[in-house]
Formats: sequence, structure tokens, C-alpha cells
Amino acid sequence: MKKTDDKYTNTDENASFAGLFSDVKPLQQDKIIPPKPHKVKMVLAPSLADKEKKQAAAFAFSDGYQAYFNPDEPLFWHRGDKAESSQIKHLRKGNFPPDIECDLHGLTLADAQGEIADLLFTAKRENCLCVKILHGHGTGRLKQAIPNWLVQHPDIVGFCQAPKGDGGSAAILVLMDIPEELIRR
Repeated sequence: MKKTDDKYTNTDENASFAGLFSDVKPLQQDKIIPPKPHKVKMVLAPSLADKEKKQAAAFAFSDGYQAYFNPDEPLFWHRGDKAESSQIKHLRKGNFPPDIECDLHGLTLADAQGEIADLLFTAKRENCLCVKILHGHGTGRLKQAIPNWLVQHPDIVGFCQAPKGDGGSAAILVLMDIPEELIRR
């Protein structure tokens, strides 16, 4: 085969091929290039759970407040009313089973603060009388910080160290302030 400038010269090989397809017309471009899609920004309405979490986060615990708790005695605190004192004594004996519990093992102080705020908000919303917070033994930082935070919350009647069956010195039972008619007995 000879090299020529024209690729489609009639040589013996090309003649037979060209003869076979002599009636074929070349195709015209029929493709339409699609326009680029417009970027649509999706704005989702905040869900009810998101709104509730924002409300729960509205209550912030202060890290600067340090309440005094006697280190030689089991943890025990109430707002000051004698009736509340007797309720906390019943709580210490285990007469109020926890409705909700929160396990804080492995959390940092900041994460634990948020979890406790969410827990207390949920407990108030669902009218839970008793809440159990498991902090574990660990380094003792959570064990020291949690009572200082709980004292500040307005919906807490009191709290105490959990009985041995509920976690002992690694847990705290919290008595919530809910209306008397909503208490489940």
C-alpha cells in the first residue's frame, strides 16, 4: 500500500469498502448539550427534637460554682424543705426506682455537662420523678463536678449517692420537681 495524502483513495481494499457503503450518508450532530443544573440550597425546617435540644442547652451550668459536700459522708443534698429531706432519705434507701438513667463513662466534663442538661430536660418533659446518673469511679473529676452542676438546676429537689444495687458511689440518684398529680405511683 502506498502512502498518499488522501486516506480514502481508491485502492483495492478501500474500493470494496467504499462500494459497500456508498449509499450511507454521514450523521449530523443530534446531541443537545444539557444545561448545567442550578444549585439548589436546601433549608430544612428544624425538627422538634432540635428545638428541644436548643431549649435544653439554654440552661448552662456554671463551672465556677463549688458547693461543699462532706467527703467523709455519702453524697446527700436537698433544697432545704423538711418534706424534701424525707423524700431524699427515701431516695437514698432505693424507694424511688429511676425512670431514666444516663451513663457518662468515658465522657469529658464538657460532654457530660451537655448530656446532663439534655437528661434533665427530658426528665422534666416526660415527668420523671427519679433519674440515675452513672459517672463511674475513674479519676473522680465527674464525681466532683456533677453535684456542683445539679445544685444549680431549678428543677431538682435533691440528690444522693445511689444505693449499692443502683451503682453505689459510682452513681447519683436525682429527685426531680414535678407536680404531685403527675407522680406515677
